[in-house]
Amino acid sequence: MNAFAPMMAMTRIEATSLAVSICVIVFLTLGFGVLFYLYYHYYRKCVDGGLEDSYLKNEIIKENPSYFKNVEAVIKDDSLTLEDKYAKVPTMKEHVHEAFMRKNGLKVLANTVLVIVYAACLAVLIFAAYSRASGETFAFGNTTCLIVRTGSMEEANAANSYLEENNLTDRIETMSLIGIDKVDSIADMEQYKIYAFEGDDRVLVHRLISINLEGEEPVYTFRGDANSASFVEEIDVPFSKIIGEYNGFQNVGLGMSVAYLQSDIGIIAVCFGLILVGAYDVFEIALGKRIEKRKEEIYPLIDSETKHHIKELSEVEGTIAVEQEEKQN
Repeated sequence: MNAFAPMMAMTRIEATSLAVSICVIVFLTLGFGVLFYLYYHYYRKCVDGGLEDSYLKNEIIKENPSYFKNVEAVIKDDSLTLEDKYAKVPTMKEHVHEAFMRKNGLKVLANTVLVIVYAACLAVLIFAAYSRASGETFAFGNTTCLIVRTGSMEEANAANSYLEENNLTDRIETMSLIGIDKVDSIADMEQYKIYAFEGDDRVLVHRLISINLEGEEPVYTFRGDANSASFVEEIDVPFSKIIGEYNGFQNVGLGMSVAYLQSDIGIIAVCFGLILVGAYDVFEIALGKRIEKRKEEIYPLIDSETKHHIKELSEVEGTIAVEQEEKQN
């Protein structure tokens, strides 16, 4: 039997899996892209046709409470003539412009945060693609990282008496992301330390339990702390297959996160999430510009209603003042 058959089969499975993931991302992107476009297209027609004017007018009122408080204060000021009251109240367009200038710093900050979020999502997507393309191990700075996906180093098997005799308590939790440092020479290999090495079709992270010095070069035998015996692929392992020594770093949370990002569903979720948020933002900006333009067309109507309101209430206030004066006389 060809020793590389399982590896070739795994490669075909991974290639098929990646192709399916890409197809899912493409179809989801197209589907939601069409939905976003239809929403944008028909909502824009409603805005352009004036069907949303009532809603937009109420939105303007809610967004500018200080403007209408100022109007009420001007109305109640008896020292002002009607013309003075008109002059003291700015147009809605002038008020909105002033408010925009005051809030411009916050808008810049919000846009900066948004750019950082996009950059972070893109970085996560690049890392997911890189770690998946790298296989079981991937470099992170000067350290090689990998995920321990089994429990062979999580517990101590009673059959492995050397663990207790040498007080070896450096266990590795399942699904931990661990750090591996390169071993420069054969002289650096030490019994009972944990190493990552190449198995038949996988990378193993087990403890070095014996060193055979009988041949031209030493060979090594490894065993998982939770196992009662070594597998065939762990016996007489040459130095050329040693990836590096476990440096003591392990993190389960990072391991599960990276494993998720390396999975098909993880890549689909991150990639599609980035596309979805980006597409929504693009359409929202385009629609927001059209809505703002329509609001500017509604401002003169609000100005007219405001003047009418000032005149009407000023006349009422004047009538009440006259009646009170007549009563006093």
